[in-house]
Amino acid sequence: MQAHWGSLIFALVNFIATIGAVVLVDKKGRKFLLALGSAGIIASLICVGIIFRNTETQRIDCKEAVQALVTPDQKLSLAYTDETARKLLPSESNAGPNGPRPTTLIVTYSYGDFTAATPVARSDDKSAKALEITRDSCVPGNKTVAFFSNPFANFDAAANAPLKIENALIIPSQPAERFSDGGLPVFVMAFSPSARGSASGWRFRN
Repeated sequence: MQAHWGSLIFALVNFIATIGAVVLVDKKGRKFLLALGSAGIIASLICVGIIFRNTETQRIDCKEAVQALVTPDQKLSLAYTDETARKLLPSESNAGPNGPRPTTLIVTYSYGDFTAATPVARSDDKSAKALEITRDSCVPGNKTVAFFSNPFANFDAAANAPLKIENALIIPSQPAERFSDGGLPVFVMAFSPSARGSASGWRFRN
């Protein structure tokens, strides 16, 4: 649902900004339009960079807690839900005025010298499948593929190596929503006049 709303906002803002750019290019000129759009792009990207920086500082590595869930046959199946997040995170990390915050989880793991990562899982995604970590998802099927994946890896040792959780990063997901609700429309609004100004300049030169 959020993806559909994001696409709708993107198209709507782009449409409105394009109309404004067409009007401004006749009144103010292409140089003004290009400068205005470029300044908006710079400002919006700085804001988005700050958002992501703040997000990264809030991430928590729960590799010890995830490592404890590895089965004796060196596999792991983890359904990442709000309940799972509460178990993996320290209690103070879950606290909030409205209860547990939605989070994302990505696990980096290895068997011997071969490393892989799981897809990103969201705690509030009820339809998501459980994260499955097996040797087949990390170690290549034969030595030829293994050589091109990691020429310095010991393929025979990886076939019997235990599963090691390198990282299990849990990150709050709200900043990503702020980007799609605010940062992206601002970027598009700034990009549209800049693109129109550049296109007008190209036509005049040719």
